[in-house]
Amino acid sequence: MNILAIDLSLRGCGIIVLPTNWGGHWHNIHHQTIGEKLGNDATPQQKLGRLVRISSEILAIAEMFRPDHAVVEHYSFNARGHHMDLGELGGVVKHQLATKLGLVAQPVVASAARKVIMGSVPRKGAKDATLAYLRKIGMPLEWTDDEADAFVVANYASSALGGFAFAMTPVDAKKVKRRAA
Repeated sequence: MNILAIDLSLRGCGIIVLPTNWGGHWHNIHHQTIGEKLGNDATPQQKLGRLVRISSEILAIAEMFRPDHAVVEHYSFNARGHHMDLGELGGVVKHQLATKLGLVAQPVVASAARKVIMGSVPRKGAKDATLAYLRKIGMPLEWTDDEADAFVVANYASSALGGFAFAMTPVDAKKVKRRAA
């Protein structure tokens, strides 16, 4: 069973195809980053072209690997006002996956996915802490931050589906017995 995981972005869209039986061997995972930067003066035609190119590349990857499940990191809008373009990209990608492959991409909240893999996540710098943790457990150095984000979402989905996943269980303080001094 394969999971397609996407960290949607216009400049650096991280794509992961994770077999649920990957066994912790990073070389078993397809990873890719796609996207392009446009200037502030980009025309509507240029913006539409970027949307078409990114969504077409994502669909081509999906058609190549034929995943059984698709997950998308829940949108994280920045203050620069790109949320409309990102929302459009998400809509187009979800529509194409559904109509052409029958996949309904499920949104995954990044903070919930990070908690599965790390147990606890700092409030500030969560993304950097997660990246450092992934590097520590073997994620290849050539992977981009966007691919790392997509991996965390894929790991969350694999855990939910009963596949191989890195997962930390928070310690329940009430269950921990104190040792007598």
